Amino acid sequence: MDLNKICVGCMDNDTGDEVCPKCGAPFELSAKNTLQMKPRTILRDQYLIGRALGHGGFGITYLAWDIGLETKLAVKEYMPNGVAGRASGETKVLAYSEATKQEFEWGLDRFLEEARTLKKFSKYPGIVSVDTIFRENGTAYLVMEHLDGWTFEDFLKKRGGKVSPETALRILLPVIDALGPVHAEGILHRDISPDNIYLTRAGKVKVIDFGAARNALGQKSRNLSIILKEGYAPEEQYRASGIQGPWTDVYATGATLYHSITGQIPQPALDRLAEDKLERPSAMGVDIEPGLEAALLKSLAVKASERFQSMEDFRAALSGELPVAPLPPSPSIILPPPPVQPQQLRSSIQPPVVPPPAPISYAPPVPAPASAAGGRPRWMIPAAVAVAAAVVIGVVISRQPTPPAPGPSGASGSIATGGTGSLPTGPTGFAPTGPTGNPTGPTGNPTGPPGEPTGATGSYREPSGATGSRPTGATGGRRTEPTGATGAPYQPTGPTGSTGAPYTEPTGPTGTTPPGPSGGGDYDSMIEQAKTAWSQRRYQQVAQILMQAIRSDPTKPRAYSGLAELQLYILGDLGGAMQNYQQAVARGGDAVFHVLHDHSAETFVAHCQGFLYVSRKGVRFVPSDSNHGFTAVRADVREVRSNRKLNFSFGRQTRPSIDPHAFHIKLANGQNYNFAPMSRFTEEERNLILGMLGGN
Repeated sequence: MDLNKICVGCMDNDTGDEVCPKCGAPFELSAKNTLQMKPRTILRDQYLIGRALGHGGFGITYLAWDIGLETKLAVKEYMPNGVAGRASGETKVLAYSEATKQEFEWGLDRFLEEARTLKKFSKYPGIVSVDTIFRENGTAYLVMEHLDGWTFEDFLKKRGGKVSPETALRILLPVIDALGPVHAEGILHRDISPDNIYLTRAGKVKVIDFGAARNALGQKSRNLSIILKEGYAPEEQYRASGIQGPWTDVYATGATLYHSITGQIPQPALDRLAEDKLERPSAMGVDIEPGLEAALLKSLAVKASERFQSMEDFRAALSGELPVAPLPPSPSIILPPPPVQPQQLRSSIQPPVVPPPAPISYAPPVPAPASAAGGRPRWMIPAAVAVAAAVVIGVVISRQPTPPAPGPSGASGSIATGGTGSLPTGPTGFAPTGPTGNPTGPTGNPTGPPGEPTGATGSYREPSGATGSRPTGATGGRRTEPTGATGAPYQPTGPTGSTGAPYTEPTGPTGTTPPGPSGGGDYDSMIEQAKTAWSQRRYQQVAQILMQAIRSDPTKPRAYSGLAELQLYILGDLGGAMQNYQQAVARGGDAVFHVLHDHSAETFVAHCQGFLYVSRKGVRFVPSDSNHGFTAVRADVREVRSNRKLNFSFGRQTRPSIDPHAFHIKLANGQNYNFAPMSRFTEEERNLILGMLGGN
């Protein structure tokens, strides 16, 4: 192959045509986002990088060409969301901050360790073969065999959504056979689903995407949020204290089998905790033998102790070698734990230590004794979960600001544009009341009198009588909460100015929770219900409704963006926010950020609040004062850069520098706009915005 003419979309053609006659990809293929390496990058003087094959929460997989052996390969790059990234056009990977650098390095070591272990299983026909691993560009790469075929998910779609039990077993029994030896080495997959099972054109079945270091990072990180696949993930994956083992992969494999023969994804495990409505396949018209159905339902038992404890037992039951007693008509139900109050919040969750598994059969999961704390656990437990699961089972807000009262219903005044296009006149930002919190300038004075709206829908209105405000910058880096006269940490205040209690859901006059949005209806109505719930400070309900909207139509971006706003500005979940912002942009939507706009030569003494919308097409700012907005397509954005720190001098006295982690956007018409982030993760939020806009 001529490397100067090879198509990096397929690696099968080297004619150099503008459009590849084999795959239809353009010759000058570009990266889909700033996190991905630029196509035609060469690693280790050996691997030519092509298009991205997949982008998960912990890595990016690329099509690659081995220059020496002249063969196609797949290369997986360690790139955990919310922890590290790369500047536009650069290859080097850097942690977003010193706070995440330790997480990145620790997870990198686990990535390499697990990759080395997986290489031992390259001889097994059911597991994708690992060729080599190496470090470069500040991260690590896993070189694997390239698979030519399609996923089980695609296969099901081509077959109308489901297949016969016999066909499903021909595909899934090799998966079960492949996972058994892996479990014996202390490794779990934790993400078995139709999209992680690959069917090659040669008729082989391969298990892909073990998600190296996914759970290792979960132990160390406070930022990462692992989005579990509803219907496939068992209940123990949603709980910080949930003990995982082979029974966890048994559940996911059973869910995959259930989906493949019924055409329906099983009821989510969290829903089954309260009311188990999982329908038997035979009741859905599936022609299935009673023994096979009993084995399938046992694998999907809500309680881990009621499932098969090993893949060997599961396989024996599916094959009829191990008799299975039919489950009772009403399976055992695990009652959900009582709601956790904010006082019970834990800043980090320590995983339990589980005794090593036996080679063949595993005992039911039991809590580990305290004396075992010094031993190395065989199963790594995620310390962070999807925000929908977190709010349902009691993970609560760590630093909850007093939410603003509802703002006005419409925008007023005209908004100038700095580029092309027009600005919306409807609601701005997902939060119906505008940017969360009450930012002020370095002087500590709010931008307007309390209780008065600032003009645009989505703008902030200070609750009457509230005290305490968040400054735009903090000395030495990340923004800190203001302190009272005695130096005590800031807490939200009540209507009279007294210190308020930590956030709880509002209640009615008698102490009962008043009715709120239910989450029913079509996608757009659910979005409106979520906005209403936000205005009522029902953040748990907001998350539930948005997740329901995503399930109803995962192709639309609005719920992803709203969920990201909730995670970043209310829940303090940076990793989850970053992942959902990317999902929103990938679906043609906007990533919406709450920002301050400077009116005073980068000092932010005078400023307004507003929403910054970032999409693939461009960027627009919708301010609260209706006088400083703009819309610009990508071609009209000339520069996006971080600002310098601010130094204030008064006579002979020099104040310490203030770093609000500000940045500026310069447009083609010469206008320059200075912004500062408004979340508690000021530096990371700024870097995320810069990365999306290709700045530095």
